[in-house]
Amino acid sequence: MRVALLSPYPPTPEEPGDPSGLAGGVEASLAGSAAALAKRGHDVTLWTTARRPYTARTPEGVRVEAVRRFASAFRAPLSSLAWARLDADVVHVPATYPTMSDLVPLLSRVRGGPPVVVDYHFDVAPTSTAMALATNVYGSTLGRAMAAARLVVHRSPEPPAGLGRLVSRVPTVHVPNGVDVARFRPASRREGYVLFVGRLVPYKGVSVLLSAMRRVQARRPAPLVVAGDGPLRDGLEDLARNLGVDATFLGRVDDETLATLYAKAAVTVLPSVNTQEAFGVALLESLASGTPVVASDLPGVRHVASLGGLVARPGDAQDLAGRIVDVLEGRAALPSANDLRRAVARRYAWPVVAKGLEEAYRAATEPAP
Repeated sequence: MRVALLSPYPPTPEEPGDPSGLAGGVEASLAGSAAALAKRGHDVTLWTTARRPYTARTPEGVRVEAVRRFASAFRAPLSSLAWARLDADVVHVPATYPTMSDLVPLLSRVRGGPPVVVDYHFDVAPTSTAMALATNVYGSTLGRAMAAARLVVHRSPEPPAGLGRLVSRVPTVHVPNGVDVARFRPASRREGYVLFVGRLVPYKGVSVLLSAMRRVQARRPAPLVVAGDGPLRDGLEDLARNLGVDATFLGRVDDETLATLYAKAAVTVLPSVNTQEAFGVALLESLASGTPVVASDLPGVRHVASLGGLVARPGDAQDLAGRIVDVLEGRAALPSANDLRRAVARRYAWPVVAKGLEEAYRAATEPAP
């Protein structure tokens, strides 16, 4: 099958040392999906936007086509991607990016193009008045164009609340995010630190984690390691110093370093504060490494965390600290490292996820009734 996947931003920095933090879980999920499908013999093109256009090919055989990005508005890229001629049997496009999830299905139908599968990752959680206004406009008008899609995939184990409001007449199917279980493996020993992996943006709740770690470190020497970059980094580093928290900010790390960080951590924490976090790929990567997790009690996130970890009330630093200490002090009855890894592999290994996507694509390409 010829598959075109559309990604808002490239999954890796566009330039060496680029700290912009534009790529997040959506981009990682789409890139992983593309690689897994290519490994199963499909002809896959990953379309994306960049400051400078380019064409490349990944080791798995995915062709990458980047068109020029002119600007971004509330993380929605403004480019000519919606008008690209996509030579494919099916087009896979992420939702909640109006310049892509609305225009692509609509234009595909108008031009008699290939069927479109919309990938609904999360509900937008506005962080400003302007963003709230834009979200309301999107939900009440532009979002209706998603009805031109043939099928909607949702990644979260619990369907996001906004999904039904946007696409009430389009069939939906659950296909989770995936993880490369060959890349993440348990280590022979741990080093006792608490790990956070992700973009440094408001909804990730890293400021809450820093407040929690002040309480944790008052009880035991457990340094915090932060792997990731983004616009809040300088402010978070200042906050850590002001709170007296032992924290190391590594910035974006390479794949090998990331795998080692997960494997040697005592616990990985995902302290997100709203429903823009609907799954938590970092949780899968940690669990595949045999490392338990503590996450916010959010729809979808709590389901993934239940494989091998605890949940805390979103935004509650005291509750989060208590759950972290429970893991560090061995009070949480959690599976062994190997059991964690096996549980993740059964449900979330990329070959398993790719089969689910294939079924979704077959359903989308069947003649409409």
